[in-house]
Amino acid sequence: MTDTAKIIEITDAVVADLNTAKFSQAFTASREYVPAAELPDLETLRVAVVPKGLASEPASRSEQAVIHQVDVGVQKKLPAEASAVKAMADGMMLLVQEIVTFFNRHTPSNAGVTWVSTENDPIFLPEHFEELRQFTSVLTVSYQEIG
Repeated sequence: MTDTAKIIEITDAVVADLNTAKFSQAFTASREYVPAAELPDLETLRVAVVPKGLASEPASRSEQAVIHQVDVGVQKKLPAEASAVKAMADGMMLLVQEIVTFFNRHTPSNAGVTWVSTENDPIFLPEHFEELRQFTSVLTVSYQEIG
């Protein structure tokens, strides 16, 4: 028996893998429990990885399949100049697409799970865009453990 919950092992592995991958924009991902940040803190691109959920079902007579879900939040404050908002949002949409592609068929290092799916719906949160003046996108990545 390990001293760490499996979902935390997976979340930490996802953080480590994101931090070693190359994307169009540089960032340092971190594991969080409460991904909310103050707007001034979002001047810099923020990628927060949060354990989201667990589900289990029989895989066979003697084994169960456990689905571990991890959320990956991508956030950045919008620029003050209206003319720069579209270009920044376009760059963030590209980054989100790159992260989705990264997760497709991604198996976290040393986590003992396999990738099941990646969801990004909606692709960004319009209410954050309008009300908070920030770009926010949340991806949910699901991994399966058989045991």
